[in-house]
Amino acid sequence: MEKYIAPDRKRIPYGMMNFAVIRRDDCYYVDKTRFIPMIEEADKFFFFIRPRRFGKSMAADMLLAYYSKESKSEELFAGLAITDCQSFKTHLNKYDVIYFDVQECIDNAESIENTIEYITQSVLEELNLAYPETIPSDTKTVSEALNYINQATENRFVIIIDEWDAMFRAAPKQKETHEKYIAFLRSLFKGAGARRFIALAYITGILPIKKYKTQSTLNNFMEYTMINPGPIAPYFGFTEEEVAVLCKTYNKDFGNIRRWYDGYRLSGLHIYNPFAVTNLILQGNFQSYWLQSGTYESVKDLISI
Repeated sequence: MEKYIAPDRKRIPYGMMNFAVIRRDDCYYVDKTRFIPMIEEADKFFFFIRPRRFGKSMAADMLLAYYSKESKSEELFAGLAITDCQSFKTHLNKYDVIYFDVQECIDNAESIENTIEYITQSVLEELNLAYPETIPSDTKTVSEALNYINQATENRFVIIIDEWDAMFRAAPKQKETHEKYIAFLRSLFKGAGARRFIALAYITGILPIKKYKTQSTLNNFMEYTMINPGPIAPYFGFTEEEVAVLCKTYNKDFGNIRRWYDGYRLSGLHIYNPFAVTNLILQGNFQSYWLQSGTYESVKDLISI
C-alpha cells in the first residue's frame, strides 16, 4: 500500500516502525514519549506483553533513538512531550544500546537451532569493535563481555529485545532449543553483574514468559500485560482522545470508529488498536483489519502450555 498523503495533512506512516524516519519525514506521530521518563522512574527491568500491532516495536525503536550514543537525536524529539520533562537530557544519547529483534535473528541465522549462536556472535563482534582490548579473547557469552566492559569503564548498557517469543511461536515443539534460549536470557539478566552493567532492559512480545513454566527465570522483571497494564496503559495502542484527534484531522466519523474499534478498557481508558484505526483512515472502509494481521489459532496452543 502506498503511504497516504492528503492535502495540508501529514502522511500516515503505514507499516513504518522506524522512529527516526517517521520524525524526519514529518509523518503524523501519536506522541508516546512520556513513556520514557515513566519507566526511568520505576525499576529498570521491564517486560511488555501486547498483541500484535499495538505499538510494541515502535516504542522499542523510540527507546533506541533516545538512549543510543550513536543516534544524536535531540532534534527528533523536538516538540514532543518528553522535552517538557526535566530529565529529558539526562539520559538522551548517553548509552551503548544492544538491540535485536528475535524474529529477524531467526531469519538471519537461517535456522532456529543456530539463533542463539548467531545473536551471541553478532553482539560479541560489535562489543569487541566498540571496546577493543577490553574483552578477553576466550570470552564466550554476552554477559561475560558486558561484565568486563563495566569493570574496565563503568559503562552501563540499555538492552532492548523485540519479539522475544518469536522462537517459541516459530518452533513450538523444539523444547531443547527453548531451554537453550531461556538459559541465554537467564545468563544475560540474572547473573551477579546484571544490575551493574544494565541501565535498562526492555523486552517485548505477545506471550508472557511464565507461560513456558519458567516464572523464576526472569522474575526480576516488572511484567505489564493487557490484564495488568499498570501505568503504561496509555502508551500502547491509541487512547480515545488520540483517536478523536486523528478523526478530526482526517475528516472521519469518530462515532463510527468508536463503535467498530474500541476493543479494550485498560486502567479506566478506552484503548484502540492502532492497526485498525490507521487502516480505516487510509482505506475508508470499516473492516476487521486487525484480524487480518494474525489469528488466535497461531497462539492458541502456546497459551495452553
